[in-house]
Amino acid sequence: MTDAAIPVTQSAVEAFTRQYLTTVGCTIATEGDTWTVTAPDSAETGLVTGAVTLHRGAPEKASEPVHEDGELLHPESTFFQELLAEASERAPVGVLTLDGDQTDVIVPDWLTESDVTVTGTEFRPYYDRTAVVVIFHVRIETVSEYQQELLRAVAVDGRSGEVLSTLADTVLDYVEAGSSELTPPSELDRPDAERMADLVDAARSTLMETVEPTLDEIQQRASRAARRELEDYRRMKQQRERELRTETQQLQNRIEDVSDRIDDATQDERIQLLKERSELSEELEAAKAGLSDLKRRRRQGFPDRQREIRDRHCLNVTVTPKTTTYVVYERGEIEFQLEDGGEQITLGYGVGEGPTEEIDCKLCGYPLSADRPLGEPGQKRCVDCR
Repeated sequence: MTDAAIPVTQSAVEAFTRQYLTTVGCTIATEGDTWTVTAPDSAETGLVTGAVTLHRGAPEKASEPVHEDGELLHPESTFFQELLAEASERAPVGVLTLDGDQTDVIVPDWLTESDVTVTGTEFRPYYDRTAVVVIFHVRIETVSEYQQELLRAVAVDGRSGEVLSTLADTVLDYVEAGSSELTPPSELDRPDAERMADLVDAARSTLMETVEPTLDEIQQRASRAARRELEDYRRMKQQRERELRTETQQLQNRIEDVSDRIDDATQDERIQLLKERSELSEELEAAKAGLSDLKRRRRQGFPDRQREIRDRHCLNVTVTPKTTTYVVYERGEIEFQLEDGGEQITLGYGVGEGPTEEIDCKLCGYPLSADRPLGEPGQKRCVDCR
């Protein structure tokens, strides 16, 4: 996953904003914490007319004062929320072409973590491949304490649907750094709508798998809060039961006292006492009914209250694709020249994605990795087996 695969951060907001505004035809000039966004008449957006100044960051972090004609750009800003809404309606598709001259070489971690020095690289492109990079807006709604919003980028190969996580990083870095402008959709053919929808669905499925731990964590926290709330409710009702028992006993005692007084009362007092006993009897019946109802609901576990609490603490997850970038990138082979003994290692390689195949240790058979880096180049042995 990419840097955008975390709760909405300033860098993710800026990357998304730059990609979207560029896609719909705007140009962006950057100076410090200020962006000047210019929209020509042909720009496909209602957010910017002419030119607008965007100040990056929340007010207390902005290095320059916010002018009347300017807008703030941060996760909670009005401008960014409007941009998300417009992007959702338009679902723009941009096109980006990557070749070996545009990107830095991605060295596998089993080389960067080893004692072997890479002295040179040579990439030989053989063919072009396509991929789709989708930025999703994930909104997780529950009680306000646990509500979260995420921006996540997912890249999938246009042919196989394979997830290309590093390519998503590369595209975001390109857009965020302003290294490349996305070509308007009309300037390059893209997959047909049905194929594009399939790829977006594949990206969405991958996204849901990756956010599952986040959802589980939030659900667990919300469930704990729900249990605490229900336990507080039970304690409150237990206290109410005790109060009703006390009230019932007191009413019974008062009724007995009134009944004892009736026999010795005068005619007028008798009428008044009978009326009082009748009223006390009604209160007693109401108290008994309330106590009986409380006991019944307690035995059932307070189902209505449980349902209300559960409804308030359940998760409502909305996943919306905001932008889709159709990427054309080169695949081929890359040769790493190693200092130790002049050895060479050749791997399958995709521009923006990095090595597309693993190397296994010739002795133990385990794949090389950051935890098991290359130890002996000539024999392709890991550090544990050299």
